[in-house]
Amino acid sequence: MKQKPVWFGLSLLSTLMIDAGCTVRTSKPGWSVAMDWSAGERFDTSEWTFEKGFLRNEELQYYAGQSNFETSYGGVTLIARKEQVANPDYRKGAANWRQARAEGKYTSASLVSKKSWQNLYIEIVASVRGGKGAWPAIWLRAENRQGFGEVDLMEQLGREPDLVHSTVHYGPSFSNRIAEQAERTIPGLQGKDVLYSAELTPEKLLVSIDNRAMITMDRKRPLQQPFNLVINLALGSAWAGPVDEAALPATMTIKAIRLWEWPPPEPDRREEVTASD
Repeated sequence: MKQKPVWFGLSLLSTLMIDAGCTVRTSKPGWSVAMDWSAGERFDTSEWTFEKGFLRNEELQYYAGQSNFETSYGGVTLIARKEQVANPDYRKGAANWRQARAEGKYTSASLVSKKSWQNLYIEIVASVRGGKGAWPAIWLRAENRQGFGEVDLMEQLGREPDLVHSTVHYGPSFSNRIAEQAERTIPGLQGKDVLYSAELTPEKLLVSIDNRAMITMDRKRPLQQPFNLVINLALGSAWAGPVDEAALPATMTIKAIRLWEWPPPEPDRREEVTASD
C-alpha cells in the first residue's frame, strides 16, 4: 500500500539561507525535485522561453528576449529600461494594439518555463527595485484547455513600494473568471529578499509570502490542469500606471527557485528483453 502524501504543514527540514529571515526548503518528503537552482550556480536558459514582443495588458514595454536578462553570482536579473526599439509586428492601421505600435519606448524581460506541472510546490526568492509604473510578477499560467486558471504568487506595483499582491484567477474563460485576492505590506520591500511560494495539490491550493499563508482554497476544476512558471517585469498599463522614467532601470533579481512535483515520475518498469539461445 502506497503511503499517502502529506501535502501541508511540513516543517523545514533543511534550508538554504538567502537573507536574514528568508529561507527556502531543500527537501520535501514524498515529492520529486523538478527544478533546483540558487544564486552562484549556472542558470540553464535552455529550460526557459524568453518572450518577445508586446504581449499582455497593453503594457508599455517590448519584451526583448535575453537582452534584458543578466546573470551574476548574486542571481539572475530582469531589467526594464528606457530603450527605443522597432516593433517587427507593426501594421499600419491595425486594430490589434500589439501591431498598432510602430515602436516601443521601453524594453524588458519575460521568462516562461518550457515544462509544465499538474501538482507542484514552488518556492522562489526574489527582490525588486522600481519606481512608478514598474510591475514585476511571478505567476503560474495554466494551459487553459479546460477553462481559465492563473496563480499569481506575487505582483508588485512600483507606485505602492511596500505592497505585494497575490491572486488566484479561475473560471470558464479569461473574461468570465473569479479572482481570490490578498495583499501584504512589507516595510522596506524594495531591494529586500522575499520568499514567494505556492502549493497545488489535487484538492487544495495555497499561496504564501515568507511562509505566511495569503490564499488557501479548494482547487476548483479550472485549476485542475498543468501550469507553466512565468517570471516577468512589465512597465505601465491601466493598473500599473504611468512610468517614472527617472526611476529606470527597474529590476527583479531571482536568487533561488525550488520546484517539486507530485506524483514523482514513474520509474521505467519495462523488463529487459534478452535473446534466448
